[in-house]
Amino acid sequence: MRRSFISIAPGLLALAFPCLAQDRAIGNPSTREEWQSRYNATRERLEQRREELRREREERLGPKREQSRLDREQRIEPRQEELKRDREKRLGTRQEEI
Repeated sequence: MRRSFISIAPGLLALAFPCLAQDRAIGNPSTREEWQSRYNATRERLEQRREELRREREERLGPKREQSRLDREQRIEPRQEELKRDREKRLGTRQEEI
């Protein structure tokens, strides 16, 4: 009895799913234009929300980003100048040899 139930259950489920899908499609008829308008409206709302989130993030992180940029310049710029002088020094001696 249990074996027959196990073998019948998947068959019944396989038959039930297409019927449920058809009922759902029949219950909610929509034309292509209606579908496109809903799709475009949803897309526009998502785009507006993304823009709002981006602005909020910029407001929160803006001052921190500027400060971190200034800190980075203060740390790296002197080192870059030192490397530039060293490079000029090395290339200058090579050019004198030529």
